[in-house]
Amino acid sequence: MTTDDLARYDSKARNSIRSRAWGFAARSGCSFRVEGCKALTPTGATVELDASLARAPAAVPTFVQSPEARQLNTRASAASSERRQRFVQEVTVQYNLCNEPWLKYSMSVVADRGLNHSQLTSARLRKEVLMLETHAHRYELSCDQCGRVGDSDATPEEDTYRWVKARKPYTLATLTTLGLPLPDSEVEPMFVKLQWEELRWSNAGVQVQGKAFPIVRLQFMPRRKTIKPL
Repeated sequence: MTTDDLARYDSKARNSIRSRAWGFAARSGCSFRVEGCKALTPTGATVELDASLARAPAAVPTFVQSPEARQLNTRASAASSERRQRFVQEVTVQYNLCNEPWLKYSMSVVADRGLNHSQLTSARLRKEVLMLETHAHRYELSCDQCGRVGDSDATPEEDTYRWVKARKPYTLATLTTLGLPLPDSEVEPMFVKLQWEELRWSNAGVQVQGKAFPIVRLQFMPRRKTIKPL
């Protein structure tokens, strides 16, 4: 075995299991890499072992990611037939690139919560910022020009949005200091002055002006002003 000092470890998928990315947050220490293995026989002899997936038996998956959230049917203790059965939406949590819990991406999370303007996701972004991640990168969707900031009952037809890539996935504590939406120095501009109709949501992620982003987790966060050091 040898030591190494890698800055980060990307997520890998094998045998229907995907590992978490690691090392995006600040850390210290060293890493280890296995360079070879030997088998010791009862007679004391050693046999060199080499990695070969072709000779390995077929692995039985212990976890398969579900394309959509399931529903759990539970029974209430009340005798009323109306409450005897009810559906509870299962909430799945994943760890983000900073190893903090976020919501697993699904269309139900970004869907409008009603027909009133105040219940539309586009109007929700007047008070909140949507942070989204793929397996390797973090993105931010925010309202960059709102008709009436803070007025969720206003019609959002004149609102425009920006889709940017975070230069580095910061922890929640750091985001609180930097402010949300993120300052221009912390993002790479990708799409600005977007109309809401230019965002196409699907079970696999989102398309922004035709460019696909395979989103795996997300989190709504309140808009915050930048905290200036004293």
